[in-house]
Order: sequence, then C-alpha cells, then structure tokens
Amino acid sequence: MIRKILPLAAAAAALTFSLIPAQASADDGMRLISRYDTNFRPYVGARLGAAFTNTDVECHRYDVCHLDDDTVFTVHPYIGINVPYTTSGIIGGRFEVEGFFNSKADYRYNSRSGAYIVRDHMDVTSRGFLVNTYVDFYTVDGLVAPYVSVGLGGVWHDADLYSMGRHYSDDRSNVAFQVGGGVNFNFTRNVAVDLNLRYTDMGRVWDKTYVDEIDVDSLDLMAGFRLTF
Repeated sequence: MIRKILPLAAAAAALTFSLIPAQASADDGMRLISRYDTNFRPYVGARLGAAFTNTDVECHRYDVCHLDDDTVFTVHPYIGINVPYTTSGIIGGRFEVEGFFNSKADYRYNSRSGAYIVRDHMDVTSRGFLVNTYVDFYTVDGLVAPYVSVGLGGVWHDADLYSMGRHYSDDRSNVAFQVGGGVNFNFTRNVAVDLNLRYTDMGRVWDKTYVDEIDVDSLDLMAGFRLTF
C-alpha cells in the first residue's frame, strides 16, 4: 500500500503547490475569503466516500495469507476551528476532531484442507476518531484552497473469521493515523465543499494464536460539506 501511496502523494503535493501563485502574497485581491477569518471560527461538516482497504498479513501456520482487498463506504463527521491566518492572508490552518465509520469489509481468501480448497472470508467493521491539523493555501481570491493534513487517533475493529465451517471472532482497538491532502472550494465565508484524498493506517485487526496477524490500511477518496460560523 505504501508503494501505491507515494506516487499519489507526490502528485497531490505537486498539484497543491502548482495552484499557489508566486506573487500571491503581494496581491490584496487574493485575500477576499481569507481576510474574513482573522478570528477563531468554529465549523462542522461531514465527508462521504470510498475507502480502498488493504490487508498486511504476517503468515505463520495457517491459510489466511492472501486476503483479497475490498472497497467500503466510509462516513466522517467532524467539528473543528479555523485559526487566524498569517499576515500574508494566504496561508491558514485548522484543528479538527473527526469520527469515522466504515461499512463492513469482506476479505475473501482460500482455505486448504488436504487436497480441497474452500473460498472463505473475514468480515471487519471499523470505527474510530482522529485529531487532525490542516494547513490551507488560499488562491484565486480565496475561493480555492488546497491543503495538506495529518491526524492521529484511535480505531476499534470487530472482526469475524470463517474458515472451513468454523467461526472465530476478535475485537481490537489500535492507534490510527492519517496523512493526506485535498482542495476546499469556498463558495461563501460560511459554506465550503471539500475534496479529500488520504492514506489511513488502522493498525491490527486480528492477533490470535490460531490465526495469522492481520493489519489493515486504506486509501480514502471523499467529498464533503463544511459550514463555518
């Protein structure tokens, strides 16, 4: 998954900084939106999208070594606060507390019993929270604001493993973190639409003696709506 993320991250960074005019700090017209936010301003919002999940399995004695990937629906409600901007009126920031809820992921794999191969699966439902920080770059009269973000939090997994007619379960909690970027479209000083791409590491979902250790991460593609007060 990391190898997949690095080219995407590089492309996102290139896009972000290509949208920042070289002389933006000298252009008062660029401060149309950002100059409204010289005080701390709270906001609420939500993101919806797809999480392209991937498993990392440490194989020992059992068959759960090659789980298929799965794509799930993800919901991210959040609350946050805008911080005052720099004197240039171009660079801003935000602090945010975000919850996330992923629909059930169905990871398929092959179980072997002698000469027989059975198509089995593991189901995982994940939910958690993240404390995020953002750096916003205001361009085009403040209407378009690319940003980068990083966040740290916790996640809870409910996992059910089905193997050769047997059922096992494991509930675990782990540290989660995300790194990403995106673009805000600020239609007014109160209303914005957000496009976001991020990598999220959700730690270990399975660690029992009779089954291999399984970690999960995801590449999340989301769109959202934000209301600032």
